[in-house]
Amino acid sequence: MIRSICSALSRRNRSSDNFILFAAAVLAAASLTAPARADRILPETVTGAGGAEIVLERYPGSGSVLVAVAVRAGSAWETPETRGVTHLLEHLLFDGSERFTREEISGWVDDNGAFLNAFTRKEVTVYFLLARADQLEESIEILSQMLLHPVFSPDEIEKERKVVLEEMAHLLDDPGEAASREADRFLYRGSSLTEPVIGYRSTIESVSREKIIEYYRSRYIPGRMKIFVTGDFDRGMALGWLDDYFTLPGAVCAAVADGAEEPGLEPRWSGEVTTRAVYGENSRVE
Repeated sequence: MIRSICSALSRRNRSSDNFILFAAAVLAAASLTAPARADRILPETVTGAGGAEIVLERYPGSGSVLVAVAVRAGSAWETPETRGVTHLLEHLLFDGSERFTREEISGWVDDNGAFLNAFTRKEVTVYFLLARADQLEESIEILSQMLLHPVFSPDEIEKERKVVLEEMAHLLDDPGEAASREADRFLYRGSSLTEPVIGYRSTIESVSREKIIEYYRSRYIPGRMKIFVTGDFDRGMALGWLDDYFTLPGAVCAAVADGAEEPGLEPRWSGEVTTRAVYGENSRVE
């Protein structure tokens, strides 16, 4: 499934490879729920009424559906004032919207045996919801409310600050994380990819609600989203719901500059790599 989705997205340029791979990888979860008898229908890509790119892959008879929304919002786009805000936003968007409270969202997920989660990377943030096939509209509505209509309660912002700071403290004690940071600094020097996704303590402690909302509004519009739907669903109904829920007033989208400045993402290092392979008692360089 990952290969097929990536093929459908192959028009993307090289700097967005990670965006594609992270967004597509989350769809692998759907294949675990599809019975052997489900007949796969080749994926197709269309543009929604709101400007989002939509990728559909149907498995009739699988009984489940997964909706994933990949947003071109990652730490690579942050400034010194907003280091870590992308990841903080990921937390905040679970904390209630104009229509649903945090408790209502988590209650719906728990009551229906669904699965809702998200992750942030350097070039992308992905939100995904796995549910029964007959819950596609609710899944789309919940994700649209989270991503397009958050409320950013001051109390929730303070709560999530503490959560992220605790997470940051744990990562500082992780040798693997430290090695990864050093590798990024070496491979991507001169690029914003050297910056940690989780950000810095000083920024998370001090960034204002206004600055968080300003950054959110610059990234979270349908035209900067790629929406994946895979599983057991009707094509026409899925597209109708996506158009209904993932559309914002034109004035809102127009306020965000088209093709906002993209960061320099290509690695600046051009050295050579030597890999040493060890076989039994002998070792040799390959």
